[in-house]
Amino acid sequence: MKKRFWAVLAVILCMTGCKATADTNQADIEQAALENRQTTAEVTTEQITETTMSIAAAEEASEDIAVSIEYEFDLYKYLENGKHDEYLLRNELDFLSDEQYDTYIKALIFVDYLGNSSVVSTDSNSFYWINENGEISKSLVSDESDTAQIYPYFYISTYKSFYEYLQSVFTQDAVDEIMSDERFFTFGDELYFKWNDGGGMVYFDDSEYNVIEENDSEIVFEYTAHRLINNEEWVCTRKTKLVHTDNGWRSEFFKNLYSEK
Repeated sequence: MKKRFWAVLAVILCMTGCKATADTNQADIEQAALENRQTTAEVTTEQITETTMSIAAAEEASEDIAVSIEYEFDLYKYLENGKHDEYLLRNELDFLSDEQYDTYIKALIFVDYLGNSSVVSTDSNSFYWINENGEISKSLVSDESDTAQIYPYFYISTYKSFYEYLQSVFTQDAVDEIMSDERFFTFGDELYFKWNDGGGMVYFDDSEYNVIEENDSEIVFEYTAHRLINNEEWVCTRKTKLVHTDNGWRSEFFKNLYSEK
């Protein structure tokens, strides 16, 4: 009888111990699962935070780079505000056809602005800072290293659209000469122009245009300007040639009339 009692008791204790062990194991599993969920949540949160920071950094960096625009220049819109009356020369250039006149005035405005360390402005022009490493920033960042000299440039447009605009005004040789100017800077598909001192425009006391040669394929004329400086007459002459191409009349490149005096 005692043996039977002890045997039953042993079975009961064994069952109780097994249940306790099972409960403990289940608790361990549930705790591990909870910790795993917490770890996963932490990793996911870190990843989201890092991604958000990366997006924010990219957006901030993108603010430093100009948005691509197509270059456009409307001659009549440019002249209609009355601020550029020096280019209202229709009476003086009555020997030119309307197409020749438009071509010449566009070329004249461009040459004058190029000589003044600028280009014909567009509404999207804004200053950028470019160092010798070709790095572009919207704001001026000081850097004392020898290789980080900062130069002010302003954004023009996409290279392609600006180049095509020049081709609509100038001969190809003139376009090549203009674009070889070291003040132009390309970054990817975008075109910038270096800003520096370029003097000022000279207003003359008297000037006149004279045709030198004219035929169906070209017209050559001179612009002679007179100005009295310290009781001494100063005379400057600029020769211009317009050439008829398969795409219409185009201007050769010519020098402006800025004075170094």
